[in-house]
Amino acid sequence: MKSDKKKGSISLEACVVVPIFMILILFIYSIFIVFTAQNLISHALLQSGQSVSLDPYKTEKIDTGSGLLSLGEFIAKLSEGSDPYFMTNTKWYSKEDDSSLANATISIVTGGFLNPEPEDVTGLSSSAMNDVVRKRFVAYLTGGDETTADQILRSMHVVNGLEGITFTAVVKDDDIYITANYELEYVFSFQGMAKLQVQQSVCSHLWK
Repeated sequence: MKSDKKKGSISLEACVVVPIFMILILFIYSIFIVFTAQNLISHALLQSGQSVSLDPYKTEKIDTGSGLLSLGEFIAKLSEGSDPYFMTNTKWYSKEDDSSLANATISIVTGGFLNPEPEDVTGLSSSAMNDVVRKRFVAYLTGGDETTADQILRSMHVVNGLEGITFTAVVKDDDIYITANYELEYVFSFQGMAKLQVQQSVCSHLWK
């Protein structure tokens, strides 16, 4: 009789403890996925910002031959290809060459992780500029393969993968501000109900 009571007590405890333990494991795994996804996107976004900031110098100086080439620039000039994801010859940053540029305002977060402060930045923007940033992001994420980029982002639980990220770029005072807005879905999300809205921003000085 005592043995039956002991078995019943252990079964009851297991029914309570095991689900709680599984939920805790899923929660920790979800936090890990969130940080991994943010780190992956942040790195690709930072590289994209640094890359597009060099476009004006390449277009205005190197391509026209008006600037003195260093050894590194000379090697880059020899090795450059025509991949539209890594380079562009369009002057997306110039209102004189891109009539679609118009004033736009984006919200960025400054002050760091411990003291975040929202800030509105108003400058020139266009769909062509946003498209350049998007392609550069794909270039530094997967080498220019949008299908692979979409698969990687979906594996990181980014809602709708690559199409779920909205890229917005604004040029102000020879600086380019880039934001990426997207949603992350928690692993334990029930029918997509648990989602985290994320915005990441970078700023780079345009080389002219």
